[in-house]
Amino acid sequence: MGNELVIGMCLVVGLAACVAYFLPTFSKRENISIRLDALTSTPAIQTFGRAGDPQRRRISLLQEISKFTVDRLKLRSLLRRGDYKDKLFRAGYRSPSAETTFIFARFAAPIICSLIALIYLFGLQVTDWPAPAKVTAVIASALLGLKLPDIIIKNAMDKRQSDIRMAWPDALDLMVICVESGTTAEAAFRRVAKEISIQSEPLAQELNFTLAELNTLSDRTAAYKNLGLRTNIDEVKSTCTALIQAETQGTPVASALRSMSAESRTSRMQVAKKKAASLGPKLTVPMILFFLPVLFVIIIMPGVIDVMGWK
Repeated sequence: MGNELVIGMCLVVGLAACVAYFLPTFSKRENISIRLDALTSTPAIQTFGRAGDPQRRRISLLQEISKFTVDRLKLRSLLRRGDYKDKLFRAGYRSPSAETTFIFARFAAPIICSLIALIYLFGLQVTDWPAPAKVTAVIASALLGLKLPDIIIKNAMDKRQSDIRMAWPDALDLMVICVESGTTAEAAFRRVAKEISIQSEPLAQELNFTLAELNTLSDRTAAYKNLGLRTNIDEVKSTCTALIQAETQGTPVASALRSMSAESRTSRMQVAKKKAASLGPKLTVPMILFFLPVLFVIIIMPGVIDVMGWK
């Protein structure tokens, strides 16, 4: 039993060390501002491409392992889903290797989770569950590992969209000021992306993407359409539609942006009021479980002490 415990602990520590080593590479998103700087600045290229960077070495090693495993086992046709590319893109994972890393994570996560469950239940024997219950727990761990990459991507996408949605009205106000001062759309996007990065880095990245597309694409309306598709937010899509109409029909851009800014602020206020209205029902259960018993004890205990004659 002592040898099995030592072996089990060593395996658990080894798996935990591997996960801790590669986990930052899974959570690292592509920094668009660094890439845009790298296109125009030589020092940025040198900083971004340093071969001795430990984070970069981990990313390269993970990419090599992921690509070798995915290509050798032909996992693309087995584990990929129809909409996973859009979800990865909207979650901020936009590097060329993001697809391969995601497929490798869907393959490796069930194996790692099931191995941890096997070691914990059968190797260490910390519980006295019957064998069928242990096997069921191992299978449940494998299923959890299969869904874990999707859950991480979904949470990252929701967090990014929420961040963009909260900062979008402020970005529109800044854009209205820039357009009314006589600047072009490209200059407005560049200025707003720089200013809004303090409040929302994801929104600044999206605006930098749109700025790059406005400077490179022959069809300017495609850049606005891509902004709405990347964010998948109703307020952003409505603003992009207004910008497309202003671009094609020649209507003033400032008036369209001003009306969209007012609508976005109204929508944000409605969301805040909805959250405030739901706060009371959410606090009912915690108050019943934690606040009222303490209040009853404080009120009743002095009388109980007098009646019982406790000193």
